Amino acid sequence: MEKPSISPARCQRVKPADASNADFRNGNRLPCKGTMKTLRIVTLLGAIALLLVIPFTALGYSGNDYLFHLTSWMEMRSAWSHGVFVPGWATRANFGLGSPRFCFYPPVSIWIGVLLSFILPWRIVPGAFVWLMVVIGGASMYVASALFIREEDRLPVTVLYSVSPYLLITAIHRFDAAELCALSVLPLVVGFYFRAVWCLQGSAVLPLALLLALTNCTDVPAAIALAYMLFLGCLVAACVNRLWGPLIYYVTAGTLSIAISAFTLLPPLYEQRWISVKMLYRGNDFHQFFLLALFGDANLSFRIVLWMITLTAVGISIACMVAGRSPFQLSDRMLITFVCIASVAQLPVIAPLWNYLPELKVVQYPFRFLSFYGVCVPLLLLSSGAEPRLRRSAYAVLAATALLAYGGYWRHALGRDGGAHPEFGPDFNSLQAGYPGWPEYIPRGGKWAYRLTSDLPPGSVRAIGQPGCHVALVSRGYLSERFAVTSAETCRLHVETYYYPFWRATDGSGAPLSVSADPGNLLVVSVPLREHDVRLWFHATSHLRIVADWMTVVAIVLVFGAQARNWALKRREGRVGESASVP
Repeated sequence: MEKPSISPARCQRVKPADASNADFRNGNRLPCKGTMKTLRIVTLLGAIALLLVIPFTALGYSGNDYLFHLTSWMEMRSAWSHGVFVPGWATRANFGLGSPRFCFYPPVSIWIGVLLSFILPWRIVPGAFVWLMVVIGGASMYVASALFIREEDRLPVTVLYSVSPYLLITAIHRFDAAELCALSVLPLVVGFYFRAVWCLQGSAVLPLALLLALTNCTDVPAAIALAYMLFLGCLVAACVNRLWGPLIYYVTAGTLSIAISAFTLLPPLYEQRWISVKMLYRGNDFHQFFLLALFGDANLSFRIVLWMITLTAVGISIACMVAGRSPFQLSDRMLITFVCIASVAQLPVIAPLWNYLPELKVVQYPFRFLSFYGVCVPLLLLSSGAEPRLRRSAYAVLAATALLAYGGYWRHALGRDGGAHPEFGPDFNSLQAGYPGWPEYIPRGGKWAYRLTSDLPPGSVRAIGQPGCHVALVSRGYLSERFAVTSAETCRLHVETYYYPFWRATDGSGAPLSVSADPGNLLVVSVPLREHDVRLWFHATSHLRIVADWMTVVAIVLVFGAQARNWALKRREGRVGESASVP
């Protein structure tokens, strides 16, 4: 561990004669080629994304997670329309019994879907979401590729990432909108990770922390998979360079990212005891998604696509290692490390680790580690000095794998694989009336309402077994109700809504009333005798949530303050250098 710091030359993928990257060699800025070139690149990315999305939008949407994300967007838009920007409660889930989904699910992808719904018809919002994420992903790949390859190779790499097989199955076959959102910034994460951890550039730590925090606020399973990948890569970097710096820089960035995203990470860690979180893992046999696993209930054609993605990535990487230049550059070592880690994660021999490593079961499926193939394989192909013949062969194999992945949607559309029906979801009127919830978000003790279980309308109030108690609804708002109660004795009101600790009730004087659950985990409000004006509402706040919100605010202020200081120092050094160069 006595080795001196890494030479900046070892962190360069480009040759010194490449003047377009001179700014990056002497500083930390990525090259900018002008507004017109940027416009052409964005236009190309938009056209590619449009070709992918048009059939998806015209023929109908599909995917196991499609209904979940669509209803989340609809619920959040309804809350925003009523002036509630942090609702916490999905009112129509479980056919009106509700669900505390928004207390747990990261918000970024939901916010993007809601914003699109305000400017576009619902019919094309899912397609627009996929289009936007593919364009952002391609743009981030183009920016990050400047650290690894030559200028003329950046556009092919960008196209390869925009149509990478795993991105396609995430967007179209699964419609995992949150993970797709995380994939859109993955190339930037890899780029800043390379600078911070493998090149030990301290100026990249803060941007890396911000990108990791964005992933944490987008999709927790993808964020945990990313954390494992980056940590293992960090260990390899520390061993290869015989330095503690990679560990220190990555731990710093990871700690800052957790502090920035504390508002969405910390409360669910405590509050998950209030929901049926074990239902998330019940029936989830991750073993069936390992490489060449022939058992399980998962669709065999989908597993074959995953196997082909793995074998294609491994084959191209081995070919680049054999036919490429030697010795490997530092960037090549990092890319090869990620490919190896993602490949090992697909092997059945590591199955026991899923039961013992912290939070690894939250990742749910080993194929989530395949996301790194889309970034690392194209960069490795074009940075390793492979011959043109090998490149063309690799392009053909990647294109065939992408078509195989895209074919998963057509199997859905033709109705031949038993998957989700591709029509544009259920009728919107039925969604407005209610829809089945997801078992893991049901408050503990409640039963999963896969159909309408009561003749009473959702949120209705009644007094059971107490004939002297009279209840009359006064008003009903979003996540709130007011009703008048007259009783000669203590009255127990049963509300057709799941109980959750964030439900609050007060009488007309503002005094709190007891809120509890009945044996079916429905809401019960205890009201004293005489007449009372009872108010019931949902308020997703606690001391822990307040502390987590302040942690996020303080962390953001510190990070942006430190980044502004870095920018000011760079500008000052640039002015000093210019004045010194003037004769």
